[in-house]
This record gives sequence, structure tokens and C-alpha cells, in this order.
Amino acid sequence: MNSENPERTYARWPLRDVPGTPATDVLPIGPEADGINTVSDNDSRKLVDPKDYRPGGKYHSIVKLQIRFEGQDPSDTRHAQATGWLIMPHLIVTAAHCVYDHTYDFGKAIQVRAYVGYNGKNSIDKPGVQFRRGLKVVVPKDWIISDTNRGSDVAFVKVDEFSDIVRIAQQPTNGIVEKMFRSVAGYPCDKSLADERGAQMYEMSKITDCDVSKTAFNLLEHTISFANGEK
Repeated sequence: MNSENPERTYARWPLRDVPGTPATDVLPIGPEADGINTVSDNDSRKLVDPKDYRPGGKYHSIVKLQIRFEGQDPSDTRHAQATGWLIMPHLIVTAAHCVYDHTYDFGKAIQVRAYVGYNGKNSIDKPGVQFRRGLKVVVPKDWIISDTNRGSDVAFVKVDEFSDIVRIAQQPTNGIVEKMFRSVAGYPCDKSLADERGAQMYEMSKITDCDVSKTAFNLLEHTISFANGEK
């Protein structure tokens, strides 16, 4: 455990080596595994245009993640399928529930595959697709204590450095957001390409309002969802 920030304590651990071959047998995690459907009846998700996740595209820094946990049986070939955001060439931010599991009590992630430009298992040798292995994970201790600590559902994964990725511009969030057009993009496991679940990137867009001062943990809230179980 590390306690450089007196207000928050973090856990960090190294990850094991992993090959670049995609692991497509799905282990449901997060709200999906708990039977919570976060996709509304008016499902307006759409497949992301390939130009947007290829080099130079607005979503090229969105990362496809495949995760294996310490508590899984050696014969269990399933991997959690998740989404992250490359905020530095070697650093991905994702949800803590993607790398530390409470649903099955599998505990911490031990292997993480990370891809940019991913569009299914047959795309990994195509131009613009990059694979990197996870090296280390950092998670707030509060999340490890309990998954009821929703304000701590965030994690960072250090990876071998990606090349030539244009990151999404980061801007401070206003306290009150009115009629802002926002999009959420990622790899939903309730969508498939042939027999591979979570193979392709989808997005959903909506005009939303939010007063951060009135939300839990002062987080930006929205009703946009790219996946069954992601919100």
C-alpha cells in the first residue's frame, strides 16, 4: 500500500506477462454481472466509424482491455472485456471494477491485454492496431475494501508505451453543464462480431444537463451508455 496522498490510500501491484493473442472468452463484470441493465429501451448506440478509432481519429486513444484475475481457476479461460482511455502513452485510466473484482471475489487482476484500434480478434495484425501488455495497476484502497465505495471506482494501468497516439483533449468540467452534447464510446459485450462479444467500438451521444454540486461525490452524471452494464 502507498499513502502519498494523505486523503486517499492506494494499492498497487505488478502484472504478469501476457501474449498479444486476444482472449475472447468473456467473463461478465460490473453491473452486467450483477444483472443491472443500463441500456435504455431507446437504444441509440451506433457502431463507431473506422476512421474514428484508426490513427488520427478522435477515438484512437480509446483502449480495448482484456483482464484475468488472481482468483480464477487455472482452467477458467474467461477474461473480463473492458474499455479504458489512454491519458499518457504508457498510462490507461479505467474503472476499478475492471481490475479488482468483487462480484466473484476473484480479487486483483494478474494479466491485462491492451489494444488500440481494435476491431475484433482478426484485426490485430492490421495497420493502426497496437497491442501492449499491462505492467502495473493502481487502485484506491477504498475500492478494495468494498465495491459500495462507488466514488473510488477508478483505476490506472501502466503499460508498455504506445506509439503515435493522439490523445483526446482534456478540459476542466464546469460546475453546471447545460445542454452539452456528449458522447460515450467503448466496447460493449452485449454486441458481437460473428462469435466474438465486445469486439467492436460503439458510441452513444446525447444532449445532457448536470449540476455537479448536487451529484454524489461531485461526479459528472449522465444517462448515456455504450454498453449493457456500463454507464
